[in-house]
Amino acid sequence: METGSLLWVHGKRMSIPFLSSLLKLRHFKAGSGKSILSCVSLQLVSLLKGLTSPPSFSIIEDITRSCEAGLASIAFFYFDFKDSTKMHARGALSSLLVQLAAQSDAYSEILSALYSKHDAGSKQPSGDALKKSLESMLAIPDQPPIYIVIDGLDECPKSTGMPSPRNEVLSLVEWLVESRCLNLSVAVTSRTEVDIEATLHPLASHTISLHNEAGQKEDITEYIKWSINSNPKTRKWRKQDKELVIEKLSERADGM
Repeated sequence: METGSLLWVHGKRMSIPFLSSLLKLRHFKAGSGKSILSCVSLQLVSLLKGLTSPPSFSIIEDITRSCEAGLASIAFFYFDFKDSTKMHARGALSSLLVQLAAQSDAYSEILSALYSKHDAGSKQPSGDALKKSLESMLAIPDQPPIYIVIDGLDECPKSTGMPSPRNEVLSLVEWLVESRCLNLSVAVTSRTEVDIEATLHPLASHTISLHNEAGQKEDITEYIKWSINSNPKTRKWRKQDKELVIEKLSERADGM
């Protein structure tokens, strides 16, 4: 069976919504102590687009323009253990469908059909119905590249239910990768946990271990600096207070 491509980005800790910040933080300068986001985002886009040469930072802008021009579609989902709506495969499927439908008339028609079939939204579609709709979107011929980013998979609980929410999400990823959609590329980020590794490692066409990336502490320091200086409240702090917070958070990050 022909498969789609899977990029798995993993580390000892993944404390920020990593890939979900890909397009939001593309204004980071490449080169001045690579930011954690720009560094791996470049690798992400390069790998997903099938590039063989070292990518330039303009690739992030390129994929943004491609999506805006209708030459590609991209959908993100960030799992969050603090939000019950962001811990299950159903939530991910629903979000992916809505995002893709907003970027293509053909995809929108499929979502509209699902809506009508369930009494104009008065009935909740089953997980299988959601999956079938996504399958229909992926099966439409001659569509531009589709990028699906699943961020923070380790935030799915693994201790409740049979199968557990995490197992259901892993099964969803496996289904996506083993589909026959050649224009589909999937990226997943997570902590390096045994059950996740057991499923994703055999599927992944590319892997990036953030814990092994050179300059990782510097990358995180740059991200913390940006976060503090871009927040309306924290950017008003005294210089010495900012420096102390940056120092302490960077130390506690332990490279991740």
